[in-house]
Amino acid sequence: MADRDEPAVASPVGQAGTVSSAVPPAGSPEVSPSPMLRIFVRNAEARFPPAQLAELARRAPAIAGTTASADGRRARRCAEWAMEVAAGTDRSHPRWARVHELHREWRDLWFGVRMGTSGPRGPETVVGEDVHILWVEEAVDVACRAAAESGWEHVGWGTLLDELIAMEPAA
Repeated sequence: MADRDEPAVASPVGQAGTVSSAVPPAGSPEVSPSPMLRIFVRNAEARFPPAQLAELARRAPAIAGTTASADGRRARRCAEWAMEVAAGTDRSHPRWARVHELHREWRDLWFGVRMGTSGPRGPETVVGEDVHILWVEEAVDVACRAAAESGWEHVGWGTLLDELIAMEPAA
């Protein structure tokens, strides 16, 4: 991914209609808007059709008010959502075969990490930001694949995005 500004459509993440492909560090909850939502938006802007971009733009003010504080939960929800959507597709179709295989690997890996790193107070798992980014990007990719098969009205990416925005803790 290049570190350059690209034109955007009503982007909640850029200034003066641009989206920087650079993602701010997610170590601080004060980072705003949420880096995971910035990634979701950047990928959606690159791949969604104009009607879906209008839906994305409608959520811009809410996205702009988010922070990084719930980004780990957001990324995990993206991974879960992608698996749920992919599970409802034709597993025999070649386009979905690799997606199902990849999601099975993620599920097994996540289970192994949780079981292998449990401390006295339960799981003490820290998944790296790079994995979080992959999960968010995969959710957008699965949305596009599902829309190609059944139409955008059946994908439900907007509901996912609303869930991700709502994860913001109360101030």
